[in-house]
Amino acid sequence: MAAPQVRLAGSIFAAPIDGRERVWTSLRTAGGITDTLRFTHESTATDRSYLEWELEALGQRFWGVTVLTLDDSGLIDNVAIHHRPLGGVLAFSAELGRRLGNSLGPDVFYEPPHGS
Repeated sequence: MAAPQVRLAGSIFAAPIDGRERVWTSLRTAGGITDTLRFTHESTATDRSYLEWELEALGQRFWGVTVLTLDDSGLIDNVAIHHRPLGGVLAFSAELGRRLGNSLGPDVFYEPPHGS
């Protein structure tokens, strides 16, 4: 369960996303872009979990890690998602921006230069 003030940040976001509803909206939308997702490794500590994964989306393969940080009551208060490679990161961010527009705030996603 996520804390009401949960923050989401990562390589596909130009700015962090704050608040449970906005974070879930972003994650649900990203799930709609994703064709396959496979978790490959997990490590946990008292206040965080690390999840490595492989993903296919937009005709590309991605690799990455998600870090979930817990607050004192055990709720997720920070989510950091880091994708690679860079070309895929930019394409994924642009597609999220196309689907969500400014609904999560201005300048949250990568915008390709006009005419590209």
